[in-house]
Amino acid sequence: MLSYGYEDDLQGVSKALPKGLQTFLMSATLTTEVETLKSLFCRNPAVLRLEDVDAKGDGLTQYCVR
Repeated sequence: MLSYGYEDDLQGVSKALPKGLQTFLMSATLTTEVETLKSLFCRNPAVLRLEDVDAKGDGLTQYCVR
């Protein structure tokens, strides 16, 4: 939304929201635009970074039932 020129609108929305509002922001990437949104809408955000699962299959067990 920021890349389409809506930054002023988003700042207005963020100021209109109540102070105790709980906000969730989800994104597959952490771009500068996401960081800007995070600073506008989140207070003391917790960032959960998920790592790719090892492609080797460690920890997996395969069963064959006949």
